[in-house]
Amino acid sequence: MNQIDQASLPGLIKFHIKGNQRMAMSQAVEDIKTRIEELHDEAQGLVARHRRHLSYFNNSALPPAEQCPLRVYARIRAHHLEIYWRRSRTRNGSNIGGYYSSSKLIPKGRGHRYHSRSLWLRAKPWTIDTVLEIEEKMGEIRAEYSDLRKALQAIKSADKKAIARKATIKT
Repeated sequence: MNQIDQASLPGLIKFHIKGNQRMAMSQAVEDIKTRIEELHDEAQGLVARHRRHLSYFNNSALPPAEQCPLRVYARIRAHHLEIYWRRSRTRNGSNIGGYYSSSKLIPKGRGHRYHSRSLWLRAKPWTIDTVLEIEEKMGEIRAEYSDLRKALQAIKSADKKAIARKATIKT
């Protein structure tokens, strides 16, 4: 070997491998975060599809009692992907002389899906098929996101343990 002393070779190889492991972990974290963003974009597409379906039936022009009360939302909040359904209601305000609206979060069932019966009871007959189809796809997105979050937490936990272990090793 020309410029590298053979005695220092094992130390260089160990350092190089440790550096690559650290880079691989950070690359995995970035890949997971990118995939979460892609899932958010896919969910936003489904939200837009639901809104287009409602506008196709001219939902906003209907009287408040006949409008479809279900709305689906997808957002990233505090680095967490949230996909949920809300039921909005428009009521006649007796003392103010106009209408006011309120919305309530629909409780999600076990796992990553809403109960189809829960959505079916709240949807209008002309939206049931679309609502159930969108919820099925949203459930798949929620399930994949859950697995990605677990992987991200496992990588971060392993990284913290490795740093703590390296700090206790005396050189």
